[in-house]
Amino acid sequence: MVSMNPKKLSVLAIQNIRKFLEGKVDDNLVNDVNFIHYMKYLLVCHGNEKLQTEAAWIFTNIAAGSTVHTQIVVNADVTPILINLLSSSNFELVEQCIWALGNIIGDSHEYRDLIIQQGILVPLLSYVREGLSTSFQRTLVWVFVNLVRCRECQLSVDIVRDIVPKLCELATRRDTPTKIDALWALTFLADCGDEYIQLMVETDIVTIVMPMLTSFSQKLQVTAMRFLGNIATGTDLQTQVILDHGILNNMRFALMHQNRNLRRVALWCLSNITIGTQDQAQAVYHSGLLAIIIDNLHHDDEKIVKEAILTIRNLINAGSPEQMLEIIDCRAVNLIFNLIMSNDNEIAEASRRSLDVLFTKGGRLVQKYTELYQQMINSNDSSLNYHEV
Repeated sequence: MVSMNPKKLSVLAIQNIRKFLEGKVDDNLVNDVNFIHYMKYLLVCHGNEKLQTEAAWIFTNIAAGSTVHTQIVVNADVTPILINLLSSSNFELVEQCIWALGNIIGDSHEYRDLIIQQGILVPLLSYVREGLSTSFQRTLVWVFVNLVRCRECQLSVDIVRDIVPKLCELATRRDTPTKIDALWALTFLADCGDEYIQLMVETDIVTIVMPMLTSFSQKLQVTAMRFLGNIATGTDLQTQVILDHGILNNMRFALMHQNRNLRRVALWCLSNITIGTQDQAQAVYHSGLLAIIIDNLHHDDEKIVKEAILTIRNLINAGSPEQMLEIIDCRAVNLIFNLIMSNDNEIAEASRRSLDVLFTKGGRLVQKYTELYQQMINSNDSSLNYHEV
């Protein structure tokens, strides 16, 4: 072990300690009060930014450990020093301090709130600008994700109001991982409620995100669809924003994609849209997507089937008698019949509800299916497998 006695340790010696702590935190070392105090001392070694960076990296590695390890860093009162160093002109040092703070923020909402109170937001927001390295951007946006991801103890609207425009700016970067993390941060915020969604709707973010649905990156496609689906969980007016921006024009590709996650999220987004106003559900009918939605009822992925039947249930609730015939013409009835016996209670209930409403609304137009449906309900026989007449 490197001796702590000399007043100055070589950068190489500190690097060796940093590497020693990578991957696994050594409890004997980090519980040594003298060691922690010396690393804290190195953080304020003005004029030796390389040593400061290595010391910040050591605290980054410690905070990447367990909550107990993170607590050691916080209890040593290191975080105010790390925040103060964000004003350094040395971007390598700044990035390392941001990384260390991100690890601490990610540990708990209590530490997140403490670091916000200590003043991280102003310098952090100031670094959302052009001209910084890709590595710096990725570290920065990752910290934003940690700041906003706790739904149970969400940030105040006043704080989020300052963050949203910066996340929107990061979502325009050329670097795909930066875009994805920026969208995830916005998605977490949109999950906090209508007031948070409104902050995003008032920006140009929907215009920015919509083209990402046809990106070459499947991860970006899924994240973009997830974000837009969260917008659709808001008010009817907020849902209308994504409709007005043409989300239905980009759905066909997603609903037929080999990526199961993209299919599932696209159907979930549609279920959020179709549970809105009558006009919004009708927009889905008029989009020509009905047959593709129904095709997903016989997918082998139960999560996809669930989102498909929930979407169809909403469409049936909002449809006209003529549209009930359109659903039957797409050969949906036998698929829904079989789903009534699903082991998933939500799928089974949505299927029952769908057929109840379909037959009630369809009246004489769908009379030939009513007897089959009633027979199955009365028999409650899971071996029955009905087909189109």
